[in-house]
Amino acid sequence: MALVAPYLTLRPEEAGQREHSLREAFNGLRYIIKTGAPWRWMPNDLPPWAAVYQQA
Repeated sequence: MALVAPYLTLRPEEAGQREHSLREAFNGLRYIIKTGAPWRWMPNDLPPWAAVYQQA
């Protein structure tokens, strides 16, 4: 987490344009790294793949 945190926190959590929490975006990023799955195969219980990809 310490390695990724600076990239995820470039915008404040309260920024008006953020639709998904940082924790959910981080969980989506962890899923992609752990499984090696393509971005578009992200499960529905995580944010949309494009939202996580934008944070990465």
